Amino acid sequence: MYVLFNLIILILFCYNTYSQSLNGEWKGRCEHSIFMLNPVEIILEIEVNNDSIISGVIHSYYKKDKFDHTKISGIINWRDSILKIIDVSEISHNINNKLYESCLGTMNLKLSKIGNSYHLFGKWKDNDRGFIHCPTLKTWFEKTILDSYFQSLKVSNS
Repeated sequence: MYVLFNLIILILFCYNTYSQSLNGEWKGRCEHSIFMLNPVEIILEIEVNNDSIISGVIHSYYKKDKFDHTKISGIINWRDSILKIIDVSEISHNINNKLYESCLGTMNLKLSKIGNSYHLFGKWKDNDRGFIHCPTLKTWFEKTILDSYFQSLKVSNS
């Protein structure tokens, strides 16, 4: 009975550690489109609460020191390893709105582990269902597992 109890505790600890390691900064990119301003770098900052609720910010950086910061929320479906992340609202930007329209969308991303990195790969789709809207784009993010492990040690020792 004691062995079974320890096994259950170990499984719960490992499951919780996996979700905690998703927290933090993910570096990513997206497919380019001729119809919109294309970021050269995307930083996804997420925090996982209650094991499946996502909150955070996505930072998109463009050429000529342009940027866009957007508040996000979402959920994790652990059974399928799918993260659904929704652009909630724009926080700040320095992009000319007369030339480029801001598009809020939804990302459906598949979580996988390759080597010592976690990967999110999927598509971003515009939430606007009008006739003219931003195109659907492939999107991907990566986070090194080793970095997240040491980051959690740094936080717990503070």
